Amino acid sequence: MTGSIDIAIIWAFIIAFAVFVYVVMDGFDLGLGILFPLFPNKADRDVIMNSVAPVWDGNETWLVLKTEGELRDKAYGLSWSLLFEMLGAIVAVSIATPFLHIQYTQRWFTWPNIILTAPVPVAVAGVTVLLLRSLATKLDNQPFFLTLALFALSYAGLGISMYPYIVPQSITIWQAASPQNSQVFMLFGVAVLVPLILGYTAWAYWVFRGKVRAGSGYH
Repeated sequence: MTGSIDIAIIWAFIIAFAVFVYVVMDGFDLGLGILFPLFPNKADRDVIMNSVAPVWDGNETWLVLKTEGELRDKAYGLSWSLLFEMLGAIVAVSIATPFLHIQYTQRWFTWPNIILTAPVPVAVAGVTVLLLRSLATKLDNQPFFLTLALFALSYAGLGISMYPYIVPQSITIWQAASPQNSQVFMLFGVAVLVPLILGYTAWAYWVFRGKVRAGSGYH
């Protein structure tokens, strides 16, 4: 503790944010590779690669955002099936979690905790409706960001269940923390580097915004 500031909690949020960003960004790269067998046409594969060449990010909803024509339509078709598979996984995990440990059940369903936890599944339902509508009406910008919102809400649900443990029911945030002096020292570096990384990443997305067409590329 430093005064009334809990450095370990600050670091827990920083690490959680870093893991979230890593999974989102690297997940796009993996998604691109997973989708490649579904697009045997070389021209389509070139467009897929060019859609991620500047930032190395791409999945099925990224292709909706960045492509057009037949490739975009096929990406929309894949998005439907993949969305329902993802929703099935979210529902299955949500149902199973309360049975894993009594603390999870108490965290989500006892009074007054439920007042704070209920907005998460309600938000998941709301985002799902918006995502289904955006796919039905083919609004290119929305599916990508709504998919990210759905993942963020699922990630938040995981955090609600696990807090304050790093290793479930075994090691807490404070038990896993390094010495306070080390945490404070590294915090100065993070305060400089994280805004810098976010800044140049946002700039790269802005510079290479818009649709990618066959025959165009960045490399």
